[in-house]
Amino acid sequence: VQSIMSAPSSAQGDIRQVQLKGHSSSVTCLALHNTSTPTSVLLSGSEDGTARLWDLRQQRASLCILMNNDNSSSEITSVSFDPPIVASATPSKKKHTTKTADVPVSSSSLPLQPFAQDYTVWLSSGTSVCGYDLRNATSPIVRDCSVDYTNVFKCEDEVNQISFARSGRRSVFLAAAEDGGVIRVLDTQQQHQQPTPTPNHNHNRSSSSSSSSTPQRQPYRTLYHGDESVMVTSAVFRPPLRRGGNAINTDLVSGGTDCTIHLWDVTRPRKPLSTVQMTQEATGANQVCNPPMVHSLAWSPSGRLVAAGLGDGTCSVLRVTERRTLVPLGRLSGGHDASVACVSFGKLIHNSADNTGSSCHVAAHDRLLVSAGSDGAILLWDLG
Repeated sequence: VQSIMSAPSSAQGDIRQVQLKGHSSSVTCLALHNTSTPTSVLLSGSEDGTARLWDLRQQRASLCILMNNDNSSSEITSVSFDPPIVASATPSKKKHTTKTADVPVSSSSLPLQPFAQDYTVWLSSGTSVCGYDLRNATSPIVRDCSVDYTNVFKCEDEVNQISFARSGRRSVFLAAAEDGGVIRVLDTQQQHQQPTPTPNHNHNRSSSSSSSSTPQRQPYRTLYHGDESVMVTSAVFRPPLRRGGNAINTDLVSGGTDCTIHLWDVTRPRKPLSTVQMTQEATGANQVCNPPMVHSLAWSPSGRLVAAGLGDGTCSVLRVTERRTLVPLGRLSGGHDASVACVSFGKLIHNSADNTGSSCHVAAHDRLLVSAGSDGAILLWDLG
């Protein structure tokens, strides 16, 4: 794992590179804990079948999570932290994912740092989606999951990304993007089952359920991004918005190999709110033949912008209007010589020691975009 960090002692914001060693195979996914200031906790997944929790301050792994107890090395396709509580809540109150019976959770006798036990993390591998309450860890190697949603989702194809959203005080949405053109969304706090809506969005599904006279009820909602030949490579929830005093978070953006980006309201899953088709842009001799498939999506901290990493080596930036419509603002080109594998908005940290550095206003965080390409390059873009 290559970690690029801003040196806190430098007023100029110098960047230094730190190498974190632990995985025995390629690293497939990363997640930063989004409530740390500055961020010091990193979660990584690998083709070696493990996920690791890293302490960036000490530059070492604090925990190793084995998702498969049968010693198989199925690739970890996505990792995520439990969503932060955006509404007012008591810190001592347990999260909904931490209910595990007959397991000691006292940290005084554990042979690992209490730092590593402050989190609940989620992993996907193949068609499996599991959560791990790290308060239950009794050794630096975690083998048993706390919550297993595999049989709830019943995913038919490989899960490419999982995404969380906490909406209001009770609802916590979990989305799983699959290879088969669908995103399954589960309300983990919902006590009753929801019917799966009949698809009517720009494709024809040939499924056994279409011949049945009564629709099968499922505990999840299904968003049909495309037909069965489309891989949904990314699905990410929007940062929470304040509506009527509550933090509401039901918007989700998805992208796939059909070169389209959809904006959804997961409570109304029949069709997307808005759709944008990515068009081919020739940015270089190596990119002319590469279609602009969507490899990665990221929301800006304010929730006003969406960035997409595309297969033609460019990044698309879109604005979301008040009516929840996607409006393309432009393409960032000329930086990568291969497909853009990942995009992320950087967080600007105010230096309180000498009162220098960038503003910490939420709009300022929308300026810095980081892109990583299959060409091995990591680029920083100023969108201001």
